[in-house]
Amino acid sequence: MVFTFACTKKTSDATGSNSVNVPATTIPTNKEAYTIKVIDDAPKSPRKQMVGLIDGVTVTVNYGSPAVKGRPILNNLIPYGKVWRSGANEATTIEFSKDVKIEGKMLKAGKYGFFTLNNEGSTEVIFNSVHDQWGAYDFNAQKNVLSVIVRPSVSAAHVESMDFKIVNNTVMLVWEKVAIPFEVEAA
Repeated sequence: MVFTFACTKKTSDATGSNSVNVPATTIPTNKEAYTIKVIDDAPKSPRKQMVGLIDGVTVTVNYGSPAVKGRPILNNLIPYGKVWRSGANEATTIEFSKDVKIEGKMLKAGKYGFFTLNNEGSTEVIFNSVHDQWGAYDFNAQKNVLSVIVRPSVSAAHVESMDFKIVNNTVMLVWEKVAIPFEVEAA
């Protein structure tokens, strides 16, 4: 399978400053370097953990994995113009074992709440200092450490249950026919 990102990307940090657009990339999925395990299968949306390695940095994502179940996803289960917990139930968390650059912007090693703000044609990927919260109900943008703007891609392949993947140096949230990618590199 190949995800093609036919887009340009802009990044911004917590101060709102933007970088220049980055050309689109094509990422083959033959260099997958991650594992996914179910850590709690009791909820309807099982709790999963994806662990992978990018440039010697361990990336760990903990998330509730909802299923499509024939429902429309974009601008429905993933609402436009509203911060989303990027999964089900508790907020998704992401942890980096070392300092990294996300889309070229510095982010210190540590654990973060992982949120997205989706709009038609773009997604703001948000790393928030509050990682222990239920959903996005108490989301506070003033606690954002970093946010970057990316363009989701659409794939012909259907992904029934939401997951996170690592392909080369890119972490992707994948669900239904949508992939929300962001580049990670060791700082």
